[in-house]
Amino acid sequence: MKKQNNNSRQLKRLSGQSGFTLIELMISMFILAIGLLAMANLQIAAINGNAFARNATEMDAVAQRTLEHFYSLPYASLSDGCSTDPANLPGGVLPDRVDEIKTCVTEKDGAVKVISVGVKWTERGKQKTTIFSVIKGAPLVT
Repeated sequence: MKKQNNNSRQLKRLSGQSGFTLIELMISMFILAIGLLAMANLQIAAINGNAFARNATEMDAVAQRTLEHFYSLPYASLSDGCSTDPANLPGGVLPDRVDEIKTCVTEKDGAVKVISVGVKWTERGKQKTTIFSVIKGAPLVT
């Protein structure tokens, strides 16, 4: 008889056990889905940010290389003015994804020249620009 009492107690305990209801499970799945969607949006933003940073770094390298080319020219051969002619660039061609490279040389006080290089490119329909400048001094006459 004692066995029956134990079995009936166990059945009562099992039938009275508390657990998760279907509504609770649905709500928790909804909250989990919202969190996963937020993480997906965060991942997309990170990918877009990395793509922009890669393009900006490439354009900075183009500007730096062009600036170094003009800086290496003799002081007397740097004439005042601006140019967007690709023939003036190292290699004579416009690099891929570059809309325009503008080089400007401005003489200041007859003793220094400011060399500026601007690179323009289009990214996602928006115009982007990076500008580098350097000052080159006239050679010393002794």
